[in-house]
Amino acid sequence: MRTHHTSLPASLAFVTCLLASTAFADGRELIEIRGRILLTDGFLNGTVLIVVVNETDCVPYDLSPDGHFAVSIPIDTKASIRFEKDGYMSKDVVIDTRNAMRTKEAERKNKLVKFDVELQSEPRNERMYAGPVGSITFTRGTGLMLVRYDRTVVPVPVQSVAMSNGR
Repeated sequence: MRTHHTSLPASLAFVTCLLASTAFADGRELIEIRGRILLTDGFLNGTVLIVVVNETDCVPYDLSPDGHFAVSIPIDTKASIRFEKDGYMSKDVVIDTRNAMRTKEAERKNKLVKFDVELQSEPRNERMYAGPVGSITFTRGTGLMLVRYDRTVVPVPVQSVAMSNGR
């Protein structure tokens, strides 16, 4: 059986997120984000899902053993979902829920947003994504979803490589 340990920075971010977790029980309407994490080696052990809302509040999430996840994000907020695993390039997806429920059609279509995330192997930690690989916004007026992708890959800065190698 192959096991995989989560990196110290990912572990610290995960613990910080759990400690700062905010329950959104204030009656705000939510959009449910569901999906699945796919890995080229298929081993999900050590995979971390970190969700930050409005750059401060962490949202509880569910990551199942088969890679499925479910996150509820309040309407009229901005969220970042980060997917991490040692030996893979981390991916961020940014979601801005402003305008999501502006029309009856948008309410019907936007209650549930689904997507899959495939993490790309990067065993030598030499490359990373230049920024978020995707953004989900909702069009002003209609409230319909708009998805943008940016899979630009850049070299990891030398200082980051040295830190991750324990130097």
